[in-house]
Amino acid sequence: MQSIELDMRGSVFRLCFGSVSLASRFERSFADAVIASSDDWLDVDLDIAGKGSYAAFIGGELVEEGLTEGLLSLRITRLFGEALRSSISAEECSLHASSVMMGARAICFVGKSGAGKSTLSLLASRYGRYLGDEYAVLNTRDGSVYHEPYPVQVKTGSVDLFPGVDFSRYLMLDNEGAFSSYLVPVADISSEIVSFRSPAPVGAIVFPCFDGGSGETVLRKLPLSALPQHLLPSIAGRKAPATLIRDFVRFISDRRVPVYTIKYSDGSDAAMRLAKKFADR
Repeated sequence: MQSIELDMRGSVFRLCFGSVSLASRFERSFADAVIASSDDWLDVDLDIAGKGSYAAFIGGELVEEGLTEGLLSLRITRLFGEALRSSISAEECSLHASSVMMGARAICFVGKSGAGKSTLSLLASRYGRYLGDEYAVLNTRDGSVYHEPYPVQVKTGSVDLFPGVDFSRYLMLDNEGAFSSYLVPVADISSEIVSFRSPAPVGAIVFPCFDGGSGETVLRKLPLSALPQHLLPSIAGRKAPATLIRDFVRFISDRRVPVYTIKYSDGSDAAMRLAKKFADR
């Protein structure tokens, strides 16, 4: 049995694998969160048994069986997300978002799973530095954002945008039939990164919308009246939606943080447009 310990905002997870190959892919995908073995109290001790079809045990008790690798990955990442959400303070907002440093400030790409935020932020990092993916924590008191060392999700349909990366080395996550993606450490796919857990001042919020057609890239300012409908699907914390929206609106209003939507079909073109808009700020 091979074990790996991961730290997500102080919550330590020990994953024990009966499959060596699966353990290796987990360790590669979550390389930035792996910690040395510790005797500290473990929040979750998860045993994973089987080969091809997996069963998960917590504290020796079966919690789920008949899982594919993709669904197992999804279940475990949700455990990580729950640990993050439970640690959010009153002055923080947790959102599904990816962030990139452009100039001296962070651009946060906010959106539900499948909106295109991860791919677009990776492409945009070619003009800046990558901050993180999946869960962004906004501090409404000091106007900063930071990320835990979570791997970036690259959809199977976007792998051609990143030549030279051997995606077969990493975990595949199945978002319950909606789409599949690979979980890749940021350093393996982007050469310009900022240290995880390093707060950065927020310069703009961008809600991406990938259009599978051949339309041109359209970047528009979002009026405050339209903000709730864009923000609701992106909420990742335990705050009541009405409270989070109120805090978020106050955050962007007090600090004059602009909010945009970007509709695009060509990610490289969209990233270049964003760089022209924000890189020199």
